[in-house]
Formats: sequence, C-alpha cells, structure tokens
Amino acid sequence: MMKCKTAATLIKRYGQPSHKVQCDQFEIWHHPLGVDDGTLYTVHVCVPTNQSARACLHMDPSTLPDTPQPPWWKFWNSL
Repeated sequence: MMKCKTAATLIKRYGQPSHKVQCDQFEIWHHPLGVDDGTLYTVHVCVPTNQSARACLHMDPSTLPDTPQPPWWKFWNSL
C-alpha cells in the first residue's frame, strides 16, 4: 500500500475491486486474491475521505478449489 498513495493509484495499478461497501465516512474495497489450501485470501482496503487508504490481508476458510498462479502473496508483497 505504501506504493499507492491515492485510491486512484490503487485502481490504476490493481484494477477495480470486486465490490465496495459504503460506510459513513469511508468505503471498504475487497480485492480477492484467490484460494490456497482451503483458505480464501482477500485484501481489504479502507478508503476514507481525504486520508490515506489502509490495506489488510483477510483470510477465511473456503471449500472453493485452489486458484491457479500467481499465488496471493505475490500480490500482497507488491502493495
């Protein structure tokens, strides 16, 4: 996330999130990374008004099949 100082830069670099959740003074963007060994990995980006965005890696159990390369950690390490 340190390489993306604005929400516009994040979108330019990684594309539109799969979906957005609107809250009072910010949005939460969801970027799914894929499934690896029964775990779904996503990046959640909090995009507040007039402030720097923050990203966190989120993991949930999943019964979906594993997704092909590139692995999720390559995306996460590039933020």
